[in-house]
Amino acid sequence: MKWFITKLVFKVVTGNGNHTPQFDEQVRLIEARSLNEAFFKARFIGGREEDAFMTEDLNAVRWEFVDVFELKELDELKDGMELHSRIHETESAETYINFVQHRAQVIEQQTKPQLVSA
Repeated sequence: MKWFITKLVFKVVTGNGNHTPQFDEQVRLIEARSLNEAFFKARFIGGREEDAFMTEDLNAVRWEFVDVFELKELDELKDGMELHSRIHETESAETYINFVQHRAQVIEQQTKPQLVSA
């Protein structure tokens, strides 16, 4: 078996869809015997994960699978290897850096061992 990395794209529709289009790009790891099998497995996963639900304020939300956007065979899995990258452009570098650092702090807090008091 081989390992593949894929990007699945979902369209997010809220209410009647009269809003700025939203898309969720998900990077997934796929195990398959061939590129062809990985492609169809990725499509199967995407279709299986389409969803519709109501929010707490009773807005209908649909996640519609668009398709497989990327598919690449991984030669090996090793610690620290790059799986995905994306260039992000923004009007304010400082705002983006602060956002990234805040997210890191939240993750750090979530991963710290919790003290158990007696």
